[in-house]
Amino acid sequence: MEDNNGKKRVLLLVPHEDDELLVGGPMLVNLCRGGYEIFVFIATNGDYYPFESAARAEESLKALELMGVPRERVIFGGYGDSWRGKGIYDSGYDEAKVSEAGFRYTHGPSEDIDEWRYIRTGEHAPYTKRAFLDDLYALIDGLRPGVLLLTGFDMHPDHRALDLLSLEALALLMKNDPSYRPALLEKFAYEGVLFGKPDYFSIPHPPSASPVKKEGTGFCGWESRLRYRIPKDCCSFFLAGNLMFRAALRYRTQGIWQYADRFINSDAVYWQRNTENRLLGAGIVSSSGNAGLLNDLKLIEPLNTCDEDGGLDGLRFRFDPGDAEKTVKASFDKPCALRLLLLYFNTPGGISADVEAVLRLENGEEAAARKHYESGESFSVMRLDLDGRACEGFELAFENVKGDLGLGELEALEEEPRPPFEALLAPPREESPSAFKTALLIPEKLAFKVIRKIRRSIKTPYDRKKERFDAGRRAPAAGGHEE
Repeated sequence: MEDNNGKKRVLLLVPHEDDELLVGGPMLVNLCRGGYEIFVFIATNGDYYPFESAARAEESLKALELMGVPRERVIFGGYGDSWRGKGIYDSGYDEAKVSEAGFRYTHGPSEDIDEWRYIRTGEHAPYTKRAFLDDLYALIDGLRPGVLLLTGFDMHPDHRALDLLSLEALALLMKNDPSYRPALLEKFAYEGVLFGKPDYFSIPHPPSASPVKKEGTGFCGWESRLRYRIPKDCCSFFLAGNLMFRAALRYRTQGIWQYADRFINSDAVYWQRNTENRLLGAGIVSSSGNAGLLNDLKLIEPLNTCDEDGGLDGLRFRFDPGDAEKTVKASFDKPCALRLLLLYFNTPGGISADVEAVLRLENGEEAAARKHYESGESFSVMRLDLDGRACEGFELAFENVKGDLGLGELEALEEEPRPPFEALLAPPREESPSAFKTALLIPEKLAFKVIRKIRRSIKTPYDRKKERFDAGRRAPAAGGHEE
């Protein structure tokens, strides 16, 4: 987790100004205080309402400074906040896009801030999927962070686009340079966070709760989460003194403080992705279907990122309907001692199948591992344990299949993955809520709810400005930023 200069470097990637609080938040505070070099990439200008773009950028910079991240380590991607027509991820790689605000080219969120593309090339780029991917690739390749913190596959199309394009860029970089294997943690900004349980006002403060709505969480099973400790001043007795609440107050245009009782918890929850997967860069072929979908880091790839509640099985790997063989073959450039195969099933309605892995050993012999697998879930992970003998590749065969067989990814690991920041992992929670201490928070809880209700019931001049802008969106938009 160290760069060439010996400094511990972490890169947080978020779609909008304010998501850094939800996805990074107390983790950033912990890491900054631990001597890590933190960089934050904010992909869009937050310009759904173009008149608030500059304000949102400044709000993020001030909030991140409060969390310990200096301004010079915050990078803006300059992409649009939402798109006209199809989302940028759903479009062709070279299809020019127009943002919801009417812009066509990357640009900084304010006159004083240049976007990442202009900083590194001296030019603005047309809004295309390829430009977005190139910018992410160049960012990760240039910084070479030891750990990436990434916004997960939330319900918002911009969140999904950043997640999928970041994974695509990282997979491409790791295939081009097998020596680069950063740790990767993902966290949702919405599910279980902004839309979490409003339970701050109980003592001890509760940990994060499992999301109620799970359409977008996919393979992120609650039991597989990593729980990290947070600083004491991010879990203070009273909300008014909480560092995360004070940071939330910096986002005046978004009013995110109104959700503080939901997203402030006694832990920070992430999911780890296995970047040590030996199939990244391996030769992989299948008896039918697109084998490239099996080692691209993307567990979910919908046909339409704007389809909030469905379509999550759209671009999964499938064998052709008439394929009786149903095999996947992998070849490594050098022998590796595999101990674990993970199969990420994307199977609406569940799956039942016999799965056999035949390993080609270094001495020319073969070794087989077989397992019958059943699951009634649409997203499930099958674990196939191996004995660790060096092999040059393997063949997977699927027999007696019942259900709509689809795969999101295959992972071949030489050892069980170890989480980054192990010293920050939270211990099992044993404390029970204290009725007496919780009662002490009743006045603050009531005050918080009253102030929030008053704020939501009053339309400020700024609120009316947004309403007028929304009403005018039906009129033809100007060409935007033309370069």
